[in-house]
Amino acid sequence: MEMKENREKMAALVRMLRRDINGAVVERMEQLGIRYECNWGVSLHAVRRAASLFAPDHAFCPVSLRAEST
Repeated sequence: MEMKENREKMAALVRMLRRDINGAVVERMEQLGIRYECNWGVSLHAVRRAASLFAPDHAFCPVSLRAEST
């Protein structure tokens, strides 16, 4: 059950961050030679805002790290 809840949390987090994708930021980072495998150009403020909606959860961390590597 916990794994399903973690997947749902991850999906919600990704949906929140997708709303803040900024292609201009991604393009500028690439111009500066800053390259990431996955870069949405989301501001730190947006990441912190999304993270503040979730309580700290150590069981969720491995789920988020697996999603990051895919």
